Amino acid sequence: MKRVLMIGSGKQVKGGISALVSNYFDSGLVDAHRVWYLDSHVDGTKPVKAFQFLKAAVKFFYYLSTARIDIVHVHSASRASFYRKSFFLWAAKAFGLKSIFHLHGGEFGIFYHQECGRLRKWFVRKTLRAADAQVCLSAHWFKILSEISEQSASITTLPNCVKEPSRKKDHREAEEACVLFMGKLDRGKGVFDLIDAASGLKRDGKMVRFILCGDGAREALQKAAAEKGVADRVDFPGWIRDKSFYYCLGDIFVLPSYNECMPMVLIEAASYGLPLVSTRVGGIPDIVVDQRNGFLVEPGDVDALKDSIAVLADSVKLRREMGSEGMQLVARAFSTEAVAARLSQIYESLA
Repeated sequence: MKRVLMIGSGKQVKGGISALVSNYFDSGLVDAHRVWYLDSHVDGTKPVKAFQFLKAAVKFFYYLSTARIDIVHVHSASRASFYRKSFFLWAAKAFGLKSIFHLHGGEFGIFYHQECGRLRKWFVRKTLRAADAQVCLSAHWFKILSEISEQSASITTLPNCVKEPSRKKDHREAEEACVLFMGKLDRGKGVFDLIDAASGLKRDGKMVRFILCGDGAREALQKAAAEKGVADRVDFPGWIRDKSFYYCLGDIFVLPSYNECMPMVLIEAASYGLPLVSTRVGGIPDIVVDQRNGFLVEPGDVDALKDSIAVLADSVKLRREMGSEGMQLVARAFSTEAVAARLSQIYESLA
């Protein structure tokens, strides 16, 4: 049994890291090991975030002095998240503890190659190499981390995971198909492309309703929907708590992102039996097998996005078949117990 201090976003923070951590703590991982969790980041203003980081730093040293920690496991995205987590990685090294850098952010390559100068690139490389193990979510991110750290032997691919849902989508005939999106409402997630796709589907006489769940550029999207003449076909319920209700309400799940790591929402949607339409970026092709459990399009290709949605909207049979394929894929590759067992093996390997 290892004593592990896991560090990441607060469990109430909106995003994939908090959802993944909750799944870990509901699994057998905490039975196999002694695991504590430290919130280093919360939603809020810059002073609130800074204060949370300072509290986390104090608690970090408290755990080190009282709990005989063996492994420090940090969940990191890019930019500010990376710099926060680098503090804990270097502190772990200074105290002779084993450490794991677990990458989540879908823009880490952009952050390193386009936003970091020579000095910051050096710091990123040194920090990654300081970790005893690096964990990424897919083969795509294995390649990126390997190129940056030049230490492929210490990198392990471990996908995100989801719990088995309490209910499944029942695909039935209806006058209109319901297209569901969940995530940050910004251009990077492709939501403005969805407004254009909705407009094209309406022109083609397709009866399709869009539900875009999340916060962000809501007013701009509402304005765009009005300008495109689809305000009556696009709903914005805001950031939702009961995701299960919406997964069962939707018929098709879409995520036309421009950058991603391995989106939890796609795995969750597949576990509920929803066919998927998404883009060939990051680890998404590991979740969406083109023409098996959904369709893959290129980022920004609105016509392909529209056509993929139309094909699924026209066929309950296809939605049911692709949804079934997706559920089987999740059970094989993304179940919480299976992924948590692999993480447990990573812990045990750090002697």
